[in-house]
Amino acid sequence: MLLKFIFSYPWYSYSFPQMDMHASPCPSDTFLSEFGTPTLLWRVLQSVGYTEPPQYSWWEVDVTGELQWFAVQGVVPPHGGRPAWTGWNCNSDGQTPGEGAQVAAHAMLLNIS
Repeated sequence: MLLKFIFSYPWYSYSFPQMDMHASPCPSDTFLSEFGTPTLLWRVLQSVGYTEPPQYSWWEVDVTGELQWFAVQGVVPPHGGRPAWTGWNCNSDGQTPGEGAQVAAHAMLLNIS
């Protein structure tokens, strides 16, 4: 399946021309067991009453045929008890799913503040 993805943030934007992506993502909260930006994001969310951690999904993409690359999506759902916390999602990319999750979590943290 060929799809065109555009990753866009206030400070970062990149468009992959054509990528061969797997049909279904690999969801995980694995990144919360490793210290890094996803863990910091989860701690901030817990401090305001979130009980469900952010979810990260990733797809392996083929950009050049030689380089392993992953598209990652991080999602924080809305907080039911706090109307101002409407939820966030961020698309990122990296050479590993962990690297992409770091970037996605960082972008979501920047949007919270």
